[in-house]
Amino acid sequence: MAEAGVAFARGEAAQVERRTKIIAAHPMGRMGLPSEVATAVGYLLDDAAGFTIGAALTVDGGSLA
Repeated sequence: MAEAGVAFARGEAAQVERRTKIIAAHPMGRMGLPSEVATAVGYLLDDAAGFTIGAALTVDGGSLA
């Protein structure tokens, strides 16, 4: 997993200014949700991803595109 720009609860109060800057610069205009990363992880753990080997799945809402 290569996640970027995802909002996690750790350090919530100290991160308000940082998050505001990230959101302003993000292509989707928001931060990702932990549940969106969890969905991607769930896919990788599923049999449907059986042919996915040695790949990095980027979950960043287009910020690295």
